[in-house]
Amino acid sequence: MQFLLMILSISLNGQSNVLMAGQDRLFTDMGIIPIVGSADPKVTGDIYLFEKSAKCDLFFRASRTMEDVWINYDIYNSQLILLHNGKNFSIDFNLVEHFVVKESNQKFFNSSGLVGVEPNLALKVLFESPNLSFYQKTELKILKSSYNEQLDIGTKDTRIVSSFHYFLFEKEEESYMVFKPTKNSLKSLDNYKDLKGYIKANNYDLGNENDAVEVIKFYERIKYK
Repeated sequence: MQFLLMILSISLNGQSNVLMAGQDRLFTDMGIIPIVGSADPKVTGDIYLFEKSAKCDLFFRASRTMEDVWINYDIYNSQLILLHNGKNFSIDFNLVEHFVVKESNQKFFNSSGLVGVEPNLALKVLFESPNLSFYQKTELKILKSSYNEQLDIGTKDTRIVSSFHYFLFEKEEESYMVFKPTKNSLKSLDNYKDLKGYIKANNYDLGNENDAVEVIKFYERIKYK
């Protein structure tokens, strides 16, 4: 059976390193960092994009691919986590252009490919056209313990709570806006009144990503007609 060989240049601690993958998915000790340590029992929630690792295809900037690898994405540290032989390893996400979840065929794009945008965010691709790209951006909020021992009130655990915002990138202008899944968050757009009427007429809920896509398609039609 044909072996898959991939060599990538990775900058780690100021040194040039190599990441190699073969048929058996073995990796060298160079270019990957084992993730060690157990979860803190005083913290609830997690920092990962998926509840558990997902089988994906990785597409690298160096025109290389890795197929059928189990990965997750660390939202808090903006890094890709690869699961191999029951252990987690970190891969420099800056090398990845995008990845595709096999089960759902869902694409996630690295924001490093967008001009003027914070790099290494894993953006869920909701809609793409020649004019714009529409993404979903998962965010984390850290809610620290509020427990008051004297009054015995509040929560003892620190909680990690995830939410999402939408991310609209307009290609010709190389501009973007990040907005909450509410119609009021679209007020900065020139055609907000048209959008508001369209949302109301169709009873769309921007908290539903399918509805949000239809709104963005309408926005594109009236702006780029």
